[in-house]
Amino acid sequence: MGWNMPLNLRRWLVFFITFSLFCGYPKPKPERFTYLSELRLKGYPNEIFIYEKDGRTYSFVATGQAGLEIIDITKKDSLKKVLEYSDGANSCQDCWVSESLCFLAYGKKELEILKFFLPETIFPIGANEYSVAYGLALSFDTARNLIYCAAREQFITFDVSDPRYPQDIKKENFPSVRGIYEDGGFLYLACEQLGVFIYQTTDSFPIRVSSFDSSYNARDCWVKDTLLFIADGRYLTIASVADKSSPHFLVSIPISGYAQKVTGFNNYLFLSCGEGGLYLYDISSFPPVEVGRIDLPYVRCATFLPERSWLLVGERDRGIVVYELTTDYGR
Repeated sequence: MGWNMPLNLRRWLVFFITFSLFCGYPKPKPERFTYLSELRLKGYPNEIFIYEKDGRTYSFVATGQAGLEIIDITKKDSLKKVLEYSDGANSCQDCWVSESLCFLAYGKKELEILKFFLPETIFPIGANEYSVAYGLALSFDTARNLIYCAAREQFITFDVSDPRYPQDIKKENFPSVRGIYEDGGFLYLACEQLGVFIYQTTDSFPIRVSSFDSSYNARDCWVKDTLLFIADGRYLTIASVADKSSPHFLVSIPISGYAQKVTGFNNYLFLSCGEGGLYLYDISSFPPVEVGRIDLPYVRCATFLPERSWLLVGERDRGIVVYELTTDYGR
């Protein structure tokens, strides 16, 4: 019959198709990023840790050869560097802050511990260094005073009960362990071409439970409920970890660029993809829906401040770039 059908029927058909496309089926929820400010750093940002103290908000940034840079981000239009620390030799890859201590994954110093008094001073008080490993990422078990360190060739557990003298209590050799994430008493290690290894924490050192071969290049991971999200080379790979002893593949979503870091908050997931910029996904349903993207030359990391809806993006050359994430639906 084609388009020789009666006019009223054609109008009804056009209405039906339009309604189906725009009203009848789920659509990606509109998101947008509002640029707020930025601050250039001495080094390349590798990781960002947010710390609140005396009504002020600070961003501790691991910046490679430049060491650690601490930014006062209390006012969105007036970012200000207040302190920095570098040993002049190593490359700072990650940082973790607890009370007045800052723990660094510091290259050939797998772990360095700093004492600080903001905004006046910061100084080293302890370190653990070997020629074999190279500190890349940290996770801190505050209840047990244990630091877990992804140190490229090794996975190391440190006892930091006395931060002046950190003691390694367990070292396990790996071809490459690059990222680490803790959730619900389990540790997830991103091990590049080996995929992700899962450990259960104990009062001493963690015990290996299982592993998952992501098939690409697992550089970082993040967990929500029973889903494991992996920054996996040219993909965002998702696995089920409902049974920690038997994780299984669900889907790999292709991305532009190369996935470096992944993090999230509630129903948001942020994927830092180098030259591909930053992807925002809505993970309230499965599979995730891409709902936003920041097109910057080279995104290395990001973190989200839910109280202010601020997204701090670590960009290779511009430093810390701050956006406000706004949506037309509730968080």
